[in-house]
Amino acid sequence: MSIGRVDGTFLKQLERIAKVDLLILDEWGLSDLDRQRYNDLFEVQLAYSWIA
Repeated sequence: MSIGRVDGTFLKQLERIAKVDLLILDEWGLSDLDRQRYNDLFEVQLAYSWIA
């Protein structure tokens, strides 16, 4: 997702992720997230909830 912010494909990646029937975010809580990764995770969850 961070690369998507740099190369302009972030929204396309987000749309693709939001279309899956089941989203499993395994092991995300095992490491500390920096602010940008936390925001990315939040946006994924938000986009997923809009589609569902």
